[in-house]
Amino acid sequence: MLNAGFSRKMLGHFNFRRQYVQASMALETGKRKNPALSMHHFNSIALDYILDQATKKLPAYMICHEKLLSLKYADESNHSHLYETLRSFLEHHQNIARTSEALYIHRSTLLYRMDKIREFLNSDLSDPAELLYLMLSFHLMALEENQPSR
Repeated sequence: MLNAGFSRKMLGHFNFRRQYVQASMALETGKRKNPALSMHHFNSIALDYILDQATKKLPAYMICHEKLLSLKYADESNHSHLYETLRSFLEHHQNIARTSEALYIHRSTLLYRMDKIREFLNSDLSDPAELLYLMLSFHLMALEENQPSR
């Protein structure tokens, strides 16, 4: 059975080496991510590749947002659901209605939880860089939970 990795389209013959490396990474990461597929495009594995690169020297828990990690541990001991609430809030683009619907909770319950999260993180969740870091941290934590340690 043929397996193939595809790079992005690039212009100029100076990019041949980069195309080869990108296609190789697409194949390697794609086979690990979804072994049932035989064709892997770099665009479909780009985030996984970034996360792999980020965790080459340090484990995910050492890279992710420190207060998010503390929130996760506090959640596990208090059964407060704040970690999953924040994840859902960010996945639903900070939309209160969609988040409360996805979590099957009342809007006022979500607002109460979000106040607790903002207080715990000491953030108003308005800084785009912090929001990106939080989202990447959620991905890193999921990666660590789903894969054995390296």
